[in-house]
Amino acid sequence: MEQEVIKFIKQKDYEKITFLDKGSFGKVLLIRDIFIDELFVVKKYDPDDMLDENDKKRFYKNFLDEIKILYKLNHKNIVRIFNYYPYENIYTAYIIMEYIQGKNIKEYFDDKNNLENLNSIFMQLIEVFAYIEEKGIIHRDIREKNILIDVDGMVKIIDFGLGKVFDIGKIEDTLNSIVNRSDVDTLPEEYFKREYTIQTDIYYLGDLVYRLIGNLA
Repeated sequence: MEQEVIKFIKQKDYEKITFLDKGSFGKVLLIRDIFIDELFVVKKYDPDDMLDENDKKRFYKNFLDEIKILYKLNHKNIVRIFNYYPYENIYTAYIIMEYIQGKNIKEYFDDKNNLENLNSIFMQLIEVFAYIEEKGIIHRDIREKNILIDVDGMVKIIDFGLGKVFDIGKIEDTLNSIVNRSDVDTLPEEYFKREYTIQTDIYYLGDLVYRLIGNLA
């Protein structure tokens, strides 16, 4: 029996407030939902012109995977997704997410007044990455700009654009991940073996915290 497809014709109207960020795969804007008068963040797949067509299509799949991953995750320390609009015939898509008022983790601790919250931030990071592992997800892009701290001191993990659902019995190819290190001495053994598992995520997280604490000393 063929299932009925329910199509929603009416689209929401959003007002652009400001540009927030741009990466190799797209741009991020702050928008306002006119109907409910609330702020949201929209992430648009809009890859760099330097990418060839094959790469644009490959990374478009990553963008769609990010939508699926975010819907698998429901945790106070992970950015919430509210809606998505994929346009697969033209290889573009939009993700509507919560607007997080705050700073990335480095900017947060650049303010010495926040040092008293160090233990709380550290415990939140342990809790949220334990949850991510429990859900079978690898983030694969652990860096300062992807860990935000809101105005209430709440950790928010963002940008699962390189995230992947993993099979615990298989290894992952590091060449499909971003390695944000200039010093090869800080690379984990898994990198040289071309393996990327949840343990590699935890390595990068630990290295990030270690470097932040070193800068605070």
